[in-house]
This record gives sequence, C-alpha cells and structure tokens, in this order.
Amino acid sequence: MVSDDACEGHHHVTVSYDRDDRRVVMDIAIDGPGPEDPVSDVLQLCRFFRTRSQSGARLLLRGTEREVEWLNVECGVVDGIPVRCRVFSLPHDDPALREALLQRSDAAIFVCDLDAHPVGELAARARQFAQHAQLAGSPPVVLRVRCDPLSMAQLDTVQALQDMLANDIDAVAPELRETMMLAVGLGLRHAPGLLEKAARDLARDDKIVDDC
Repeated sequence: MVSDDACEGHHHVTVSYDRDDRRVVMDIAIDGPGPEDPVSDVLQLCRFFRTRSQSGARLLLRGTEREVEWLNVECGVVDGIPVRCRVFSLPHDDPALREALLQRSDAAIFVCDLDAHPVGELAARARQFAQHAQLAGSPPVVLRVRCDPLSMAQLDTVQALQDMLANDIDAVAPELRETMMLAVGLGLRHAPGLLEKAARDLARDDKIVDDC
C-alpha cells in the first residue's frame, strides 16, 4: 500500500532512492484545464520514455484506503543515477483524491493547449492551479504549453506566459520531454544530497558484487 501520512496543507516529499531497483523514484502529478489535457500528455510519454502502467495500488487517504493507478516512466540518468517517475493524472471528479495526489507529488505539470485557449485564459487557469498547489504544500509547478508545431510567434507566447507567471509557476516549457526533465530537476531539489547518497550506495553495492 502507498501511504499518505501528510497533513492537510503540508507537502509530503516522496522522492527517494530505491536500493533494490538501484534508482531514484519520485511522484509527478499532471493536470490541465480539462480532464482530456493531462491524459493526452500521459499517453504521449510513451513516445519519449520507457513506460509501464501500474494499477491496483492502495493509497491511504486520511484514514481511508483508495485504489490508484499511475504510469512508471524511466526518465534516464541524472548525475549517473537512473530516475523513475510515478506519473499520476489528477482526477477532475474526485477533489479529495486529487488534493491527496497533488500533496504527495514531488513536482506537478499543468498542461495547456495553446490552440484551444487564449493567452489570458491560459495564464488565469495556470495561476489557479498554482494556488491549488500552494494549498497542497507548494510542490513545484511546470507549465507545459502544448502546440504542434510551434511557430516563432507561439514561442513568443510561451515566453510571455513565463513572464506573466513568474511568481506562480517554477518553469514553462513547450516540449513534453523537456517538461518532464524540468519536473525531475525540481523534484530532486526536495531531497538535497540524495543523488550523492545514491551514488555511494551504488558504488558500495557494486563493490560487494565484485568481491563475491
């Protein structure tokens, strides 16, 4: 069972080094203005990363067990250490579960479709999500601005959004792969020294194997 012992308004850091799997593991939440926005990006992750879906895990939500599912995403190597992200798509029809998943996330991604919404609306919705994240204890937020292909004018729009949301959002990115790696980097900030400890554990385990 996946435990969730965080109190309301307190960010529960989950990023850790899994010595059995020899990799850092962290939780990332994906959300958007509508339920279709995060789902589309979660599906696209399979184009860029090795992924595996997982369902049936139990989340302890304020004393009650809830069943959740996520996508395991192998995000490559950071400073010599493999990183796996458990990516949750935040539900729009279950506010309590949505808040609990956001609260336990090491970073959050908010997906906006540049073709579907004007800039002012995108900024307003992203700012509202950032406020929800703040209530959940302030996990860092990356705004993913989706548009394919991106023109120079749209890149200017992305920069304008970044300027407008400088006090609310930690980073803005148009590409999904870049967005994920930004979220990984922000999530690792929650655990200073974790990569160094992981490197020592990896070296120690490799030495044990060599000595056997």
